[in-house]
Amino acid sequence: MLKYYDLGIQGDTGILKSDIINKFNLGLINFHPGDLPKYIDCSAQEWQLCENNDIISTYHLIDQWIVTGPVLAKPELTLFIKIAMNLDRKYTKKPQFLR
Repeated sequence: MLKYYDLGIQGDTGILKSDIINKFNLGLINFHPGDLPKYIDCSAQEWQLCENNDIISTYHLIDQWIVTGPVLAKPELTLFIKIAMNLDRKYTKKPQFLR
């Protein structure tokens, strides 16, 4: 028996097959921890901090590549914690798979 749904929320499941994505009439929402498309990896928050950028999360509908669907919102996140990092350090070389 085939089941269909109106809306879904995807979280840390990796790449979904199109037959799963197509079961949701309105789509699947993903809450990505970075400012898409600039920060696509799972360390998006850390890169935004290291590059002294605003911390932005992206809420978007997913497609077969997860991070290329239509963007719904990009809220800026406010941090109320002390970060135990040396943000003065220069990060000049990123791993190749990020860009």
